[in-house]
Amino acid sequence: MTDDARGPQSGTDLPVDAVLSAISEYVLAGTSGEEHALPDADTLNTARLALLDALGCGMLALRFPECRKLQKARKAAVP
Repeated sequence: MTDDARGPQSGTDLPVDAVLSAISEYVLAGTSGEEHALPDADTLNTARLALLDALGCGMLALRFPECRKLQKARKAAVP
């Protein structure tokens, strides 16, 4: 992935998460003409359930003050 794909630079070069970078490269490779097998229905359903589970866990975590503090600290750290 190139530096310009990360978005506008704000004076600090934030590190790119390796897993997110690999996922984005895989997704973008499918749009550039490279062949990828389409996932079957079970794979898509599993991915959908994993996404819903992650979102649900994140929303549930907001009920706990310790987790809300982490979110506020992260927002303050991002320029």
